[in-house]
Amino acid sequence: MDIDNRLVSSTLNGDVHSFSILVEKYQVDIFNFLFRLTLCREDAEELLQDVFVRVYKYLYTYNSSMKFSSWLYSIAVNTFKDHFKRKKKQLAICSFDDEINTGVKQTNQLEIDLETREEFREIVKIINSLKEEYRIAIILKCIQDFSYKEIGEMLGISPQNAKMRVNRARRKIGKSLNKMNGGAF
Repeated sequence: MDIDNRLVSSTLNGDVHSFSILVEKYQVDIFNFLFRLTLCREDAEELLQDVFVRVYKYLYTYNSSMKFSSWLYSIAVNTFKDHFKRKKKQLAICSFDDEINTGVKQTNQLEIDLETREEFREIVKIINSLKEEYRIAIILKCIQDFSYKEIGEMLGISPQNAKMRVNRARRKIGKSLNKMNGGAF
């Protein structure tokens, strides 16, 4: 039994500290994922809380034959979808500086020139303009680095369908970048 399954089992047996360990282990990754989907720190923080409330509430439904992280991300995806469906809220694009300061997958590149910032803004706009199903798939694959099998489990689709969504997102992003650069690609 892996550590996540032991922590789940302990939590289900009343050990609240075990749940705290699960939260600590995954909160940064889930926040990063939600931030990439919402592009807004406040929304990502709100959704992060909702995700872990749901995880705690429905932990008894977790099937240990599935990776805990895949189950957790599927809850995060559904929480994101429910939140924006319910509120009919438009996604807001945070400023590039906010993105750098959030701690999302930070690198040591603290000095980024203006051209790079503008390119980043354009790529964020392109990703944000994708249909939700493609945006989620591309973020799970290219930013969160999940396998097609894991993405399929999270989204309730086959690994082949997950791969198709990622490839379609890549093509759409490529076409948009090509247009943006005047066909230079």
